[in-house]
Amino acid sequence: MKRKSDITVKLTRTKLILILTAIIWIETLLVYYGDFKLGIEGPLQVIISIFNPLGFILLILSLANFFVRKKSFVISLMVLFALETILLVANVIYYREFSDFISINTMLSAQKFNGAMGKSIATLISPHDVIYLLNLGLIIGLPFFTKNNLITIPVRMVNKVALSCLSAFLIVLNLTISEMNRPQLLGRTFDQTYIVKYLGLNFYMAYNTANKVNEDAEKNKVTTVDIDSPLQEAAQIYAKPDKKYYGIARKKMSLLFT
Repeated sequence: MKRKSDITVKLTRTKLILILTAIIWIETLLVYYGDFKLGIEGPLQVIISIFNPLGFILLILSLANFFVRKKSFVISLMVLFALETILLVANVIYYREFSDFISINTMLSAQKFNGAMGKSIATLISPHDVIYLLNLGLIIGLPFFTKNNLITIPVRMVNKVALSCLSAFLIVLNLTISEMNRPQLLGRTFDQTYIVKYLGLNFYMAYNTANKVNEDAEKNKVTTVDIDSPLQEAAQIYAKPDKKYYGIARKKMSLLFT
């Protein structure tokens, strides 16, 4: 008979990924309804907001599955889980100050507003933020927990791909339902709150990054030839001032409206 202290909980890699996914998922929902003001209305939008974080979180954490060695798997899972936590916490603090979400441009210009925002970060922290300490404890304790409680048998490639495909399917399904509720969601993005409400924070970051890369690529394509052409066209259609109108308003009362 085993002693109580000898009893251990054995987890597979997939189960561990699902547990960490559930933690981030629940915390994201708490943020949606506790910190963000997304304007969620109606049963369908509630359902969409509940499930929209799941697919992307699972997809990101499932990337750790593709590391064969146990040590590499644990380290990669720690890093991915930490990045998810940082993204969530950073958006919470940023939203409390600016009522907006962090974009790539914000990250690239972080040094410019760090001085202004740094002094107010302490005032932006709420008591319920203590829940994020759970994630910190998980990140620190994950190597110790998995040392004796993680089944060392690697996951078969077909199972790894299946988990990633399931994640992708959830993302596509959520996008499809969101487009049904709000057509041209990504085509008419005048308010990024809609993207977060319908597609989630991770999708918003991916979409914002893609737009940033596309904008930079378009800027890099611009050459002096592109500028010379409009200038030459303007020079060709330039109309010189007509001399017969010179001095026509002299000695006449003129009213200037500003």
